[in-house]
Amino acid sequence: MRSNSRPSLKALEVFEAVARHQSFCKASEELCINHSGVSKHIKSLELHFEKRLLVRNNKQVQLTDSGQRLWEQLTQAFEIIRGACGIPHEKNFIEIKVPVTFAIRWMLPRLSRIREETELNLKVTTAWRHSVDFLKEHYDMGIIFCDDPSEEFFYEENLVAVCSKDYYEQLQGLSDQEIMNQANFISPNPSMSDWELFFSHTGLSSAQISADRMLIMDSMESAITAAVKFSGVAITDVLYVQNELAGGQLINVFSRTVKTGLGYKLTCVPSLRDSREYETLQEWITREANSQPARILSTEAVAAE
Repeated sequence: MRSNSRPSLKALEVFEAVARHQSFCKASEELCINHSGVSKHIKSLELHFEKRLLVRNNKQVQLTDSGQRLWEQLTQAFEIIRGACGIPHEKNFIEIKVPVTFAIRWMLPRLSRIREETELNLKVTTAWRHSVDFLKEHYDMGIIFCDDPSEEFFYEENLVAVCSKDYYEQLQGLSDQEIMNQANFISPNPSMSDWELFFSHTGLSSAQISADRMLIMDSMESAITAAVKFSGVAITDVLYVQNELAGGQLINVFSRTVKTGLGYKLTCVPSLRDSREYETLQEWITREANSQPARILSTEAVAAE
């Protein structure tokens, strides 16, 4: 028997986005929720109405007759809501939320160029969390690190193990296995997930590293700083140490990089999804992030399978 309760507004919003895009993935990106969350909201609506609302064929989404009728009504309803909330809010800048290491190591040094070449006035806010909730936060756009390989990234993570020039001199002559058994290591997070990804694609193992030789930091920024100033091998993204690698302050210890299949994407509020501002910034950061000097990437590259 159908419940007398009303379906949640969030579930209706999710359904409207899935129907409009004919894609769970695009709805997930627009609303900044994961695929599982999208599926749960759709399921809750179908249970409420006791009807199939859509059918998934491979990556295609097709509406049933019931789903089509619901979508048409929701489209009108959400247009009314958007109109009611569409009080002009004049501002001459775009507020963007950016992970702290990405901001400090990559975006802020290029901010004047971004403003000049795109004619976009960006107001950058840094944050430790790699997520943005446009329903609860005031940002227009966000750069997030995404661990879903099905997403479209503007830059794919490319890990490299680095240390200072002075510390590398102490390691010279040692094999990779000897480095693993003797060197000090620096992780940007307690889970050591970046090191695990790197080792899993290079035939090395963290089991060889004793706990007293692994320094745990709270970000890639702090791990890089520790590698520059102290004796240790840090894992980071090539994107963040281009200048140091090119200038010789940091050395690629294992002479290889690892593409993890994860990466960064630009997201925005729904109202900006097809805007000139979003498309312009997406194009600029994609081109810039993937234009690393050839001399930096001339070492062996290992791609994640």
